[in-house]
Amino acid sequence: MTDSASDEPEIKTDQTLQQDYLDSVAAIAKFLGWSARKVRYARETGALPIRVKSGVGLYAFKSEILAALKTPDTLAPRSPHKAH
Repeated sequence: MTDSASDEPEIKTDQTLQQDYLDSVAAIAKFLGWSARKVRYARETGALPIRVKSGVGLYAFKSEILAALKTPDTLAPRSPHKAH
């Protein structure tokens, strides 16, 4: 059995969590450069991993948002024809 650091989940410290945590729609919107309405729409449609908790409201993590924006399904489909 081999241990690999990449196989284990990253453990975040309190400081790392504080830097990664977006505590409101306004904070998420500012991070993305979007309007609050667009942030709410992204949550409603499931386009981004924006969470909600009773008593807290909407919140997110920068790392999760950035990962979601980098997924292959966000790219336009490739054309079957190559450019010459």
